[in-house]
Amino acid sequence: MLWLLIANLAVAGNPKPWDGQSPDIVIERQLPVSADVLVPKLADFEFAEAIFPEDCMQDWSHGTTTRGMGAITRVTYHMGSMKRRLTAKVSRVENHVVEYDHEGKKGFITQWRLKPVDGGTELSLGTYLNPPPWPFRPVFFNKIHPKWTACYEAAMDNLAAELR
Repeated sequence: MLWLLIANLAVAGNPKPWDGQSPDIVIERQLPVSADVLVPKLADFEFAEAIFPEDCMQDWSHGTTTRGMGAITRVTYHMGSMKRRLTAKVSRVENHVVEYDHEGKKGFITQWRLKPVDGGTELSLGTYLNPPPWPFRPVFFNKIHPKWTACYEAAMDNLAAELR
């Protein structure tokens, strides 16, 4: 472990491949259904559990209300070496935005943004993050960020399949 710290310190001043890269995870798709059809599905944690792959989001434990404003669930995120069990609440369902607020010190916001377009909806799934501090940044950008992105890509694929 000491050698890893020394190696990281030795290259600390050099530019990194992730310098300037956003830590946010954002996936966009166009779907052939209206936003009015999508909003209630996206504000339903049972539906979310069905579309997010089990290898990246698991151990769902829903509250008494699973749909709409105030719905609550607990879920474990597995993104590379990151394992985080969080409580999430549907905190916003308005103006074509469905928001999950993952509570606590290690929480974050995830938003589904919907834009009606000809023939359907342009859908964006995003989690907005602050980059982790050094020396965790290389692990985040090389392992966790790609795994999280792949998880969201698969969720969008599963969502599109559910709508067929």
